[in-house]
Parts: sequence; structure tokens; C-alpha cells
Amino acid sequence: MEDVQAQEGNSDGRGRGISSGKKPANKHVPRVEFDTFARNPEAIIQTVDDGSTLTSEALLDPNNPLTIHRPIVVTDTPESIGMKVPRGAPVSSRKGEPQQQKRRKRITIRQIGQLVGMHEPVTVMDVRTQEELEGWMMSDLVEYFEDEERLFLGGQVERRAAPAAATVSSDGSANSRDNAAISAAAEAKPSRDVPSRRAASARIQSTSGSGGRGGGISDSDSVPPVLNQISLEFSHTPLIRRTRSPSFVRDLDWVDNLWPAQNKKLGDYPVVQYYCLTSTAGCYTDFHEE
Repeated sequence: MEDVQAQEGNSDGRGRGISSGKKPANKHVPRVEFDTFARNPEAIIQTVDDGSTLTSEALLDPNNPLTIHRPIVVTDTPESIGMKVPRGAPVSSRKGEPQQQKRRKRITIRQIGQLVGMHEPVTVMDVRTQEELEGWMMSDLVEYFEDEERLFLGGQVERRAAPAAATVSSDGSANSRDNAAISAAAEAKPSRDVPSRRAASARIQSTSGSGGRGGGISDSDSVPPVLNQISLEFSHTPLIRRTRSPSFVRDLDWVDNLWPAQNKKLGDYPVVQYYCLTSTAGCYTDFHEE
């Protein structure tokens, strides 16, 4: 199964905790982030530098050192293993780069929402309690991810200053530099595709005392809710057109290779091939078997 994961990260890489010193959802999260849990990681993790060597034939060959029984880290490109991952819109070239060369940004949670549909139901989990939250749609999840107060309390962004008003010269024309700044500020926060949903707002506001935005998070010591979404199967959405699992996965896929064709035509088959995971920083799931 192929996962398209949009995950935040805000640690400094030196084991000093997450969320800029804020309390994590669980006291063991920093250890999981920064400890290897093994004196010899190479004995557990397999590293593949040449993606073309990662094939179904190699994995099924008992004489090949690669095995499906241990995690595999591919340092090569997604294309090297026949994989396609969704990308964001192209951005202008950096200074010194050829004009025709365009870079693509990583896909954002809002772009994912636009592709799968903002009204798509999603299962969201509160990391602290490991309980599922009912009544959420993709629009709720986008609102939660983009909530500026949550990001500020998590130490990921600074509070956004209000844009200055445009200055007007004696002839009535606005100052072009100020107008450009206002336009940039307006574009920085995307417009919503659907009205603001109550589920995300209610969950954000329920984690702190009074004050702030309608009783929402306002105390600097408050901890924003840590929510996780790990069960969005998107093969029935337009996102599938931008995604393809690795060749060796498709070669070994039971649904593609063994499920009766007549059943698949009727829609009678396990819809478990493509999952999109959207996790904020500090997320985890209790030990379980799939």
C-alpha cells in the first residue's frame, strides 16, 4: 500500500523535545524522535542507494540480501522505483537557475483537500487519548492544520502582524510598494473552499480555559490539541491520478494480481491500496497490528 504523507516537523534534531519546549502529547515522544533504539541500526534498516535494484524479483530471491521482513530506506528518487508522488504548483526559478527550470513545491494539506474533496469524511484521532473524533470532514482537517494560533503555540510560526494600510499620495494614487505588501499578505492566507467548520474550531477551543478567541487557546502555557489522520483511502478521488505506488509493490499486490476480475468490476474488492496520512508534529499511534 502506498502512503502519501503530509507531516509537520519542528524539532531541532538535537533531542531537545518538540514544539519549541512545549509539552508533547506524550512524555515518550521525544525519545521516539531522537533515540535509535538499537546500537546497530544497520542490522535492522536496509538502505537502497540504487532504486533500480529494488524489485519484486530481488525481494523474492532467497539469495538476495534484500528482504521484505525488515524496513527499507530508499535514498534514490521516487522515479527510480517506479513511484509517482504528488507535487505542488511550480514556483519561479531561484536566482542563477535557468529561466526554463521550474521547481515544484511540496504538496500542501489544502491542495490535498482540494483534490480529495473538502466534504470528504475523515477519521481523526486525538493523540493524547487515542480516541477517534466524529463528524470531521477534510475541510475541518485543513482548518486545524492552518490554524495560526495552534502553529504559534507550537513554536512553528511567529504571530502575523497586521498589514499596513496603503498610503495615498497627493494625487490620489496609492503607494505601489505598500500595495504590493498588502497583496502579498492577502495571498499568504488562502481563501476557504467551504465555510469554516465547527468541528475543528470546537476541538481547538476545548483545550484551554477562557479568554482568547471565544474561549479558545490563549494561554502561552496551553497545549494545542495534537490530532492525527491515518486512514484516508483516496483511490476513489482525483488524487490517485497524481500518485502511483512503487513497481515492486504493484507486482506483489494481491488485489491487483489475485482478486477475481469480475468482482473488481462490481466494486467488490478490498479498497486498501492508497492511503494519505496527514499528521501534525508529535503524533503517534499506540502499538497495533494492521
